[in-house]
Amino acid sequence: MKRIICFDLWGTLVISPVRETYEDYLAQYWPRELIQQTVRELLMTDAWIRSPLRQHDGQGTLRPDHLRTAAVLLTRLMGIQPPAKTLFLDDYNWDVFDRNTTEFAELLMETARLWKRENELVKWIPGAQEVVETLQAAGETLVLVTNTTDCGIAEVDKVLRLRGIFPHKWASCAYPFAKPDYRVWKCLMENFPNMDEYWMIGNDTAMDIAVPNAMDWKTILVNHPDGMSISEVPKIIGGGK
Repeated sequence: MKRIICFDLWGTLVISPVRETYEDYLAQYWPRELIQQTVRELLMTDAWIRSPLRQHDGQGTLRPDHLRTAAVLLTRLMGIQPPAKTLFLDDYNWDVFDRNTTEFAELLMETARLWKRENELVKWIPGAQEVVETLQAAGETLVLVTNTTDCGIAEVDKVLRLRGIFPHKWASCAYPFAKPDYRVWKCLMENFPNMDEYWMIGNDTAMDIAVPNAMDWKTILVNHPDGMSISEVPKIIGGGK
C-alpha cells in the first residue's frame, strides 16, 4: 500500500519545558490571539523574506536569527492599530512602547531570549520518538508538516536531528500560507501523488485535523482530551506496508 504519514511537530511530537514562553511575555501587552495570528501570518510564512530586518548568510540565502525574528514581530505588532476599546482590551497596554526607547530594546531582547530558549530546550514528548522510528523502520514515508519560523525549525532540527527521521518536510516558512489553509494538504498531495492513503497526525483539531479530514485524509488526534496517546499511532495505522 502506498501512503504518506504526516506529523505535526509542536504538541504532537515535541514540547519545550520552559516556565515562560515569548508568547506569555508579550501577552502582557497584546492579546494572545493577536500575537498568534501575527506570528502565523508574518513569520510562519514566507512573508518574513520581504522584511528589511532579514539577514543574508553571505551566500544569498536569507537567514533570520531569533533577534531579527522578534524585531519583525514587534515592529508589526506596534504598527497594528488597536480595535475599538472594550473592557477586554483596556487591560492591554497598547502603544506603550516606542521602538527608539530603552523599553523597546528591553522588550526586544527579552522576547528573543525567551524564544531562543524555548527552541533550545525542546524535547520529545514521551513515546513520540519511538513512534516515528518504528514507522520509519517499517518503511513508511514520513513527512513533517509544521507551522514554524525559519530560525525555529533550524534550532529544533539542530537539537533533535529531525532530518534524520523526516527526509521529507513541509515547513510553512517556505510557503505563502500555513496551516490550517487547505493549500497545505493540497500541496502535499501534489508532491506525493497517486497514494492509496494520506494520513495526518496532530494535536490541534482546528489546525491539524479538520481540514485534511474534510479532504478525505485519514486523521488521528493525539495528546488531546478528545484524542489518544501518540504511542497508539502505529497500532491504528497498522504498522508497515
